[in-house]
Amino acid sequence: MKLLRVTYAAGMVNVDSDDIAFGWIPHMYQGDRAGIGLQVNAHLDRTATERMCIKIAEAVAEFHTQNDGLEPQGKAGQ
Repeated sequence: MKLLRVTYAAGMVNVDSDDIAFGWIPHMYQGDRAGIGLQVNAHLDRTATERMCIKIAEAVAEFHTQNDGLEPQGKAGQ
């Protein structure tokens, strides 16, 4: 695996590579559980890959939650 592509849109996070296709949707199920989907090539450990992708998704979502209200640099006071 050479490159991971991580995208964030409307609260959802996707992690993709040549070997992984992962989607994470927060609060999809009762009890605030996230909905996840994973397709992974056979040579990778599915459990470890899922665990990694969930950590990435949670970190990206947390980053956006903390920074959504911030103005881009150079725009403040204009």
